[in-house]
Amino acid sequence: MVTRGKSVISTTMAVRWTRHARVIKHCSSGWGQSQPDVLSSLASGVQTAGPSSKGGADIQPLQVDESVSFDDIGGLSGYIDALKEMVFFPLLYPDFFANYHITPPRGVLLCGPPGTGKTLIARALACAASKAGQKVSFYMRKGADVLSKWVGEAERQLKLLFEEAQRNQPSIIFFDEIDGLAPVRSSKQEQIHNSIVSTLLALMDGLDSRGQVVLIGATNRIDAIDGALRKTW
Repeated sequence: MVTRGKSVISTTMAVRWTRHARVIKHCSSGWGQSQPDVLSSLASGVQTAGPSSKGGADIQPLQVDESVSFDDIGGLSGYIDALKEMVFFPLLYPDFFANYHITPPRGVLLCGPPGTGKTLIARALACAASKAGQKVSFYMRKGADVLSKWVGEAERQLKLLFEEAQRNQPSIIFFDEIDGLAPVRSSKQEQIHNSIVSTLLALMDGLDSRGQVVLIGATNRIDAIDGALRKTW
């Protein structure tokens, strides 16, 4: 057993020495080159770790589909009327709300089983505002699209999204399946989700353009969303 162990160790060391010899030979062959050539040849084989310089997820607004209307949604007339009062009118008539000192809500949280028209309502809302003469920028994100394997990248994407929406106001930010982005915070939950929920709460609380930047969330699991986020809507 001892002899086999020595033979395995010696074989492993021989492989390492062979690799080192190849690296030394490769470097020695480039000693005659100029320093910029050597650096460029070394840099060509290095793969940069981290997100791309383009910023990861695209934060450009989606094209509003003008063929979608509230008439395409059946059985939700009461909810559509409430949605118009909360979101549609502040987008179209911001001066009216400002003159009467009425503070519009930050947005709405749509809850219901899959296939009940939550996403269609958000699209119809953006289309109706555009047809009424108010060009609205529509941003749509799914909870899984914002998440990233890089630490702090999801929080950066959320900040860029809110900054872009404020720059192009009036705008609508629609978070589909928001329960996957902002689940209930607990000691058993991953730290990345806790940081994302805290960032999202800070961005919503610091939103100055209320009524002109509207947040709409959709979920089929209202119990899975963090309690502080539910109270913020």
